[in-house]
Amino acid sequence: RKGLQLDCIQCGLCIDACDTVMDKIHRPRGLIRYESEANLEAQARGEAPVRRIVRMRTILYAALICGIGGLMLATLVNRSSEGLAAIHDRNPVFVRLSDGSLRNAYTLRLINKKLYERSFSISVSGVPGATLNVVGTDAGSESDVLTVGPDQTREVRVLVTTRDKLDAGASLPVTFEIRDTATGVAARASDHFIAP
Repeated sequence: RKGLQLDCIQCGLCIDACDTVMDKIHRPRGLIRYESEANLEAQARGEAPVRRIVRMRTILYAALICGIGGLMLATLVNRSSEGLAAIHDRNPVFVRLSDGSLRNAYTLRLINKKLYERSFSISVSGVPGATLNVVGTDAGSESDVLTVGPDQTREVRVLVTTRDKLDAGASLPVTFEIRDTATGVAARASDHFIAP
């Protein structure tokens, strides 16, 4: 063989076979071996091969692996254990009630990433005089408590109503907040409250 072989898949079977034959004929092993080209050239010049376990590349790879591993660990440790997403209803965008108040509807997705059931209080801010009602619960409460199972999501439909006069065509930023009733940890999601 002369040099590196294109068809080689680095299986090492030829090394094992060669070493077995060399043992039978009482010759030194290593006729076929994994070796750097620099050491092959040094051997051809009659010099001793250089064995370096720690090289600059080894240090660089170790540093990269430690850095990426540390970043992944920090991300895992510091990840939030809850989440909230808000989606405004597409149609109708708003509803004018018989008493003149204005209502927008949203779908909220509550996310519990913990391995046990949690209760969250839910509230709304950003719209003057707004009240929040979770569909399926008693109307008129500004903060409702919702339970989300372990490592689950829960979607709820909420109605945000205000009696305050808003400018025509107004689009106010509205913020929903869920807060763990046991720990006080919160998550927020924003959307818009749309007026006619």
